[in-house]
Amino acid sequence: MLHQRLPLIARRFRAASACSLAACLLLSAGARSAEVYIQLDTGEVSDPSFVASSGPGYNGEVDLQNGTVKALVSEVTLPGSWLVGHTLTAGVDALELVNTGAAPITASSGFLTVALDGAFTFSTAGSGGRQAAVFVNAFLEASVRPAQGGSAEFYSAGIGTGQGWSDWQGFFTDYTEVSQENGATATIVQNDSTGLQAQLSMPAITLNPNDTLRIALSLFTGVNASNGAAATNDFFNTATLSLSLPPGSTITSNAGVPLSWISTTVPAPPAAWLLASGLVGLLRYSRRRATP
Repeated sequence: MLHQRLPLIARRFRAASACSLAACLLLSAGARSAEVYIQLDTGEVSDPSFVASSGPGYNGEVDLQNGTVKALVSEVTLPGSWLVGHTLTAGVDALELVNTGAAPITASSGFLTVALDGAFTFSTAGSGGRQAAVFVNAFLEASVRPAQGGSAEFYSAGIGTGQGWSDWQGFFTDYTEVSQENGATATIVQNDSTGLQAQLSMPAITLNPNDTLRIALSLFTGVNASNGAAATNDFFNTATLSLSLPPGSTITSNAGVPLSWISTTVPAPPAAWLLASGLVGLLRYSRRRATP
């Protein structure tokens, strides 16, 4: 199998095929600005805010402004062919949000989530040693860096799954992994031969004034097939980032674009509440006057 059952944590380094793990760790830790990327097999494209790449058997797109990370790979093989396939990783790296307000921001559990919704398809007819498999890994990580220095708090959640079909086994589950660190969660809604639905969520955190919240997300997809089989690994409706902050939160980002997937609940001004109360009172009064 192409995936070789790599640990989830290895999936988050987008350049793993082009450098050593130690070098990738340094690259990830040393990045200073937000970036989105797509890596197909050994080729890579990246940009600060939006990137797309498509071709025979693959389609990827990352839109930082709207918080979407999409990946689709497929494979159709000729009879008698050896095992072949595609892999595509799409993600967001080194996005930083800084609390620029004067008060701490206390975000509740689930304030940062990624929703995954992917579909799998396979050839299911024929004979003669045909096989096809799909596999996916999604990994969300966040860290809080104190403004005054010291150790950062690190959180991560991931899920990896593989599904396959073959003449001699029918449908089978190749592997399923879940990674959860420091209170982060990976919740599986569906995980079978037709697709994967899951949610990765971060636990409650506190950002003190000038603290930095650093976010990264990777979505690794792959497919392989042989001897006339076919399969599609369609995560083009996913992943969707969502971040909800408490009322009155003030943050700035290093993204260079407005981030529509970040929301804060702003309470209505007192004057608006007074106006609404007054209108309700007038309505009730007019109804009483109209009653014979």
